[in-house]
Amino acid sequence: MSWRGRLSQGLQELRFVACGEGAGSKGVRDFVRKNYSELRLLNPGMGLRVREAAGASPQVVATFKSGDERAVSLANLSDAEVGGVIKGFADGKE
Repeated sequence: MSWRGRLSQGLQELRFVACGEGAGSKGVRDFVRKNYSELRLLNPGMGLRVREAAGASPQVVATFKSGDERAVSLANLSDAEVGGVIKGFADGKE
C-alpha cells in the first residue's frame, strides 16, 4: 500500500496552515491542490483540513490517534518537500 493510504493508520487529523498569497506558502498550496482529493479518498476516516490566513506561517499540524499533536514548519518548501514531510508521518518518522 502506498504511504498515502497509510496516513489514517496512525493519524486522526492533518491540518495544513498557509498564507493564501505568500511565497513561503507556495509549496503547501501546490501540494494541497495536487493531492487533497487523493488523500481524502484514501483516508476517509481521517480529518484533512486546510486553513488559509493572511500572513500565516506555513505548517502542518498532525494529530495522532494517541492524542499527541506535532506541528512541522513548511516554510519555503516545494510541494515535493511537503510531500516528504507528510510521508514521514505515514512512515512513523516525523
